[in-house]
Amino acid sequence: MTMNHEEFGSSDAYYRAFQVILSEGIPENHLTLLRAHFHAPAHTATWAQLAKEVGYANGNAVNLQYGTLASRVAKLLRIGEAPKGFWLYVLAGWADKRDVPSGHTAFILRRPVIEALTQLGVFSDGAIELLPDELGASAAIREGARCQVLVNAYERNPEARRRCIAAHGTA
Repeated sequence: MTMNHEEFGSSDAYYRAFQVILSEGIPENHLTLLRAHFHAPAHTATWAQLAKEVGYANGNAVNLQYGTLASRVAKLLRIGEAPKGFWLYVLAGWADKRDVPSGHTAFILRRPVIEALTQLGVFSDGAIELLPDELGASAAIREGARCQVLVNAYERNPEARRRCIAAHGTA
C-alpha cells in the first residue's frame, strides 16, 4: 500500500509546525528519536531499531515518547484526532516491507517531514554551507524545498543555540 506523504500537510505546513516546536522547546529524547529516524537508511526504521539507537530498553518507550512529539505536531497541523488511532502516523507511515532481519514492522518518515527538517537544518552535520550568492557556477548544490527565496535570509540554527546554552549557560 502506497503512503500519501502529504495526507496531513505540505512540507511548508510541517516546517511551520517544527518552527513552533523548536521555539517552544523540545525534550532531548524527542529530538534524539527524530534524529535517529531521520538518519536511518531511507529514513526507515523499526521501533526496536530506534530504541537501540537512543538507548531505550524496547520499542514501547519509542512509541510513547515519539507519539508525544507527533501529537504536538498534529495539534499544530490542526489534526484533532489520532489518525487510525496512531499519533505517529502524522510523522511516519508503514513502510511497504517489513525489516528483513527482524521481521518487525518498519516505519518511514513522511516526505514533508524530511523536507521540513532538512530546510530547518535541524540535523545538519555541522559542515559549512555556502549561501547561494557564494556558490561558484560549477559548485554542487543540494535540492531544497519547493519555494523560491529572492532575498538573503539568515536564521539561527536551533540546535546550535541549544548546544551553546548547554555548554555556556544563558548568562
